[in-house]
Amino acid sequence: MQQEITLLIPTYNRAELLDKCLQSVSEQTFDGKIHCVISNNNSLDNTIEVITNWKNKNKNFTLTSLNNNENLEPIDNWIKTLQYIDTDYSKWLQDDDWMEKDALKTMFEDIQKYEPNTLIYNCNIYLKNNYQNPINNYYRNDTKKLTTDDVINHVLQLAPVFPVSPTASVMKSKYIEEAIIFGQANNIWSDSENGFRSVPTDNEYTVSENSIYLHYT
Repeated sequence: MQQEITLLIPTYNRAELLDKCLQSVSEQTFDGKIHCVISNNNSLDNTIEVITNWKNKNKNFTLTSLNNNENLEPIDNWIKTLQYIDTDYSKWLQDDDWMEKDALKTMFEDIQKYEPNTLIYNCNIYLKNNYQNPINNYYRNDTKKLTTDDVINHVLQLAPVFPVSPTASVMKSKYIEEAIIFGQANNIWSDSENGFRSVPTDNEYTVSENSIYLHYT
């Protein structure tokens, strides 16, 4: 298996956090190929300057940047990154998130061990005004293979919830693309009348029991 990954980073008006995000990529101990794809959704701050500075740096990753001439719907900005995936595994990395130094190294050790379609990880949660001290034990899940019941219990909050941030997962690239296309086709991201997001009903989708849930402290 090739030691390579594509990081998909949609961004909008978070220049300072995006810089921190990319700094975390540059500090990875993973010695494989890292390809970052940033889609800038017509930001009004100095996001372009941050991206340009990283393009000019001597770094451990390649960077593809896309700049929208108008502000797109968030999901459309995400979709723009998909055509630039060039690796078997990919992950979303939201612009206000960052990775621990061994994150990608650990993920690829698990990929080689389990050969999964998807890996989901616990993640640290930080308060907006305190980036140094995480909220401990925010997620409390054990290492296991997910079943349909696990997913249903998560949705119904009958068991400890899983991290829902896309950043907490790494996936086979084809499933990232299929998930986005499925979500768009079924209006998962559409606003409902009461302000919540709509999701498919239980007869519109099935849960595939072939992903791994991993817990790290």
